[in-house]
Amino acid sequence: YRTPLKAHEEHAVFLRDQGRCTHVDAQGKRCDSDRYLHVHHIRPVRLGGANDPSNLTLLCSFHHELVHQLSFPIGDGEVSWIRAPQK
Repeated sequence: YRTPLKAHEEHAVFLRDQGRCTHVDAQGKRCDSDRYLHVHHIRPVRLGGANDPSNLTLLCSFHHELVHQLSFPIGDGEVSWIRAPQK
């Protein structure tokens, strides 16, 4: 069961991630996108992930689609993020 994000949870994620996508490419360059941002659960809700900001990250629509459609792993060496994923 997915609980909608509360405004303060979403606001905390936007502040922490500076209103930008958190994807970092293989060359260490962070995505420049600050438009079409989505709040993404690092550990999926279906696997027990919570709406706590420590389990949330901002992704632009392009990188969010890649994570879901291509099943990109988060934190397994192929895709890196500003913060280490929560286990």
